[in-house]
Amino acid sequence: MGGIVAKFRSDLVLVVKTGDRKGAGTDANIYAFIEDVNGNRNAETKLDNWLRNDHERNSTGFYTVPSEPKRNRDDKCEQSEQTALGKPAFLVLWRDRSGFADDWFVERVELRTRGSKQVLATWPLHRWIKADKKYRFAVNDCLLPQKDTSISQRLEELRERRGLFEMSQNFEGAPPQCRNPPLAAFPLDARELTSLRSRMEHKLISGSTSAWCSLDDLKNIYKLGFQEPSAIHCWKSDAWFAAQRLQGLNPTAIKLCTRLPECLSGSRNGGQISVDNLELERTMKEKKLFIIDHKILRNLPCRDDRMVVAPVGLFGVDTRGELRPLAIHLFPDAAADNVLFSPSDPPYTWMLAKMFFNMADAMIHRSWLWYGLCHLLPESIWVSANRCLSSSHPIYKLLEPHLRPVIRANSYLQCELMSPGGWMDSTTSIGMRGLQAIIGRAFEDFHIIDDLDIRKVITRNGTGDKTLKEYPFRDDALQVQDAIRTYICAVLEHHYLNPADITEDSELNRWCDEMSKSRRKGGCQIKGIPSPIDREGLLSLLTNVLSLASLFNAVYGSGQYDNLAFPPNYPSAMRGTIPRDNHPRTEGELVSQLPSKEATLSWISVIRFLSARPLHIFANIVEVHLSHPADKEALQALQWRLNQVGQPMISQTIRQSNESRKFAYTALDPENIPNSIEI
Repeated sequence: MGGIVAKFRSDLVLVVKTGDRKGAGTDANIYAFIEDVNGNRNAETKLDNWLRNDHERNSTGFYTVPSEPKRNRDDKCEQSEQTALGKPAFLVLWRDRSGFADDWFVERVELRTRGSKQVLATWPLHRWIKADKKYRFAVNDCLLPQKDTSISQRLEELRERRGLFEMSQNFEGAPPQCRNPPLAAFPLDARELTSLRSRMEHKLISGSTSAWCSLDDLKNIYKLGFQEPSAIHCWKSDAWFAAQRLQGLNPTAIKLCTRLPECLSGSRNGGQISVDNLELERTMKEKKLFIIDHKILRNLPCRDDRMVVAPVGLFGVDTRGELRPLAIHLFPDAAADNVLFSPSDPPYTWMLAKMFFNMADAMIHRSWLWYGLCHLLPESIWVSANRCLSSSHPIYKLLEPHLRPVIRANSYLQCELMSPGGWMDSTTSIGMRGLQAIIGRAFEDFHIIDDLDIRKVITRNGTGDKTLKEYPFRDDALQVQDAIRTYICAVLEHHYLNPADITEDSELNRWCDEMSKSRRKGGCQIKGIPSPIDREGLLSLLTNVLSLASLFNAVYGSGQYDNLAFPPNYPSAMRGTIPRDNHPRTEGELVSQLPSKEATLSWISVIRFLSARPLHIFANIVEVHLSHPADKEALQALQWRLNQVGQPMISQTIRQSNESRKFAYTALDPENIPNSIEI
């Protein structure tokens, strides 16, 4: 009985791709053979080409292997009818210890026919291969544990990884991280950042005076190599201040106001606020009144025991359907000296109040939204995945292209930027002490299902399209997250054919259990992990995790320079006395509140780096992990939905919307969404 390759009557070719990681290449001898679905195998082959240095880092080698089954000496004559291997089922691969550098990281192996170059089987392995151990991989290397015949190999892999990926909490209340991250393997861009900072400090900061003379003096720095951030042209306007609530650094903080905050009743000028001459109570009943309450900052411990505001902002929708600011209360209590600021105040007084409000917004963004939510939390999820999910698990393969860089990125951030005495400490009012407190408070209340599902957030906040007609973040984010959910649904339908596949998946259930367990019991203490896990819960969980690495990573990362690189727009620190009256201020008083030249230049140079365009945009997966045709089809459908040229897809829809928006919002244009969490 002939096999699928019998008609070619020629040798087969193994195409072996060595990974692009530090130390991935090897001088060891590599061996392999193929097993077919009938249990036949060909002869083992040394994967070596004459006069060629094989298996070097990021290299691809082509090796001829026999197409005939291997014959044992006692084979009977009737067995000779099998002249070629049948349909490939397994790859068996191993190496010895020879050579100076014998470590080897294999990315992918393909079996092809030599003549037609038809791909007969693919093994996306993405593994370090240990010496003197035979590895057996099924085609596509993507199986649930209960369906894997190489279960002992799988269990050994997880035992080793649990030793490598130990969890450690770096400060109280934080999501746990990897205890001993690979510090030596920083990406190139991290070295460029260190070089950039030193060049900027030498060129711009050395010899500079400590304070800015005027707003024009501040703007002069953009003539020295920095691009002008877009906010420099609109930061004074109330229309922009309102738009920042809908498309700025913290676009989910705004909520429908259903009850006036107590601080308004005790404010000296609280009764002066109205929307189109309608009192607040009526505006609230018409669902046109919105509030932002940064109560998370109340009594926040900060560096040098500084005091920071915990503001409340009121916003209303006018007769044109546009959101505009109504009032700012810098402190949440109704003390007699906690005055209410409004657009009717003297211009620089109102500007100063808006700057203090935005500084609070910026610190929540920097601490929780950008660092805690989009860096530390994904690291917890990824460390736990490595401890609980085999590299052969479909969920591991789904997440790896998006989460793998996060441990290395966070290691660098902690060493260079987020450490005591470092960049965060020297450029912000809250410092690392305040950052850690914000993360602890936010993580305590965080729910991974409810807080990352855009539809649930919008419903909970009362900010649907019937109350806020123009809400760029909402409108763009819903499209992107729907596309992510559809993609993951297609992948899960292929790998989990029935409910029993989920309940019998020991690795998945262990992963969910570890993520939800308390830190005291060795878990991640993430609230909201579905238990018991079912198809709908798994779909929601994976949609939100993938949204963290892409959608939210773009929302909180891609617009940083345009928002943060002009200090009056989103200050990182305010140095003067917090205003407690409505007396007129001058431009000089406003400028004196801004960070020093040294702090400003250090802040801007790093923010510029952190805002760089992604190396790979979302769904542009360079290293293939899910190689089954059904998985490839699902990925292609996602790519088509995001970026198909000439079709009414998400990218085109967002660009068309921006043509009519007062302020363009480009963070969620698929061309700006990163594929993974990097620096």
